[in-house]
Amino acid sequence: MHSTYIGTSDYDQSYFVQLDNNQNAYVYGQSLGSMPITTGVYSNANGKQFIQKLNPQLNTLLASTVFGNGTGNINISPSAFSVDCAGNIYLSGWGGNIIFGTMTIGMPMTASAIQSTTDGFNFYLMVLAPNMSSLLFGSYFGGALSREHVDGGTSRFDKRGIIYQSVCAGCGGNDDFPVTPGAWPYTSPSYVPLNTAIPSTGINMSSNCNNGVFKIDFELNTATANITTSLLSGCAPATITFTNWLSNCLTSKLL
Repeated sequence: MHSTYIGTSDYDQSYFVQLDNNQNAYVYGQSLGSMPITTGVYSNANGKQFIQKLNPQLNTLLASTVFGNGTGNINISPSAFSVDCAGNIYLSGWGGNIIFGTMTIGMPMTASAIQSTTDGFNFYLMVLAPNMSSLLFGSYFGGALSREHVDGGTSRFDKRGIIYQSVCAGCGGNDDFPVTPGAWPYTSPSYVPLNTAIPSTGINMSSNCNNGVFKIDFELNTATANITTSLLSGCAPATITFTNWLSNCLTSKLL
């Protein structure tokens, strides 16, 4: 139906394409060139990861930005991408100097970060407001010793902004992947704080990487209903119909 090129005269690679409720197309990838930065978007100068939003016909660039640690190097390999029902943009990626000789140190953080420090090899999670207007969330996730990564096809966001990732963790035979209380196979209620090495208990049965799984709910996909009571009238029993304008969401609630 429609097609277009995206990129610069330098290295560019697009990893993911997502659609919003209006069928606008969003692209997430890497570029060593000068990708456009449109007016009113959040961006990091000299960032080498990009996001673009195009109209359904792919003939108009609606929004475009770049992000990263500002070193002019590619920081992460994209691993998951989504646009939720409200237009928030979610992304994940992993990196370190196993990618282009660079590290993930210095990526944009928010006060709500799950993990604000990194050994340079962790996952990076980011959420942008609709049309990339502001940074809503930025955080690292991973152990203090291992070089966590993912070999494609094992990471998902759902339309409610919840990420599910299956990753290579504890690499190098370490037991340092963040674990929540009671998570299998740690059956004790003890909790290992983030950035704290898990005691050597033999859980990592490999001399190199194990499989690690994490699920994070960013809790950003919310809607507020404003009702003017003067417009509502009637005698009981009365029926009042509410229209859910976020009908493409997986779930909705009337509170």
